[in-house]
Amino acid sequence: MRYFPRPKKDPSLNPGVETTVWACTSRICSCWMRVEMSFEHEPACPLCGEWMTATQKTVPKIINPRF
Repeated sequence: MRYFPRPKKDPSLNPGVETTVWACTSRICSCWMRVEMSFEHEPACPLCGEWMTATQKTVPKIINPRF
């Protein structure tokens, strides 16, 4: 079986956007979620249950007319 590498994606097609995210406060957990996608005012981490704090992160822009 031959291996066919995927072509590299052009990063300019989906530029990163600086946005506010909820980040887990636990040292062993790297979970984060966008503030726009959370249902609670101050959510708990869905993976480990620790509290989450608001931080800034560069993430890909979501192309969705609902948000």
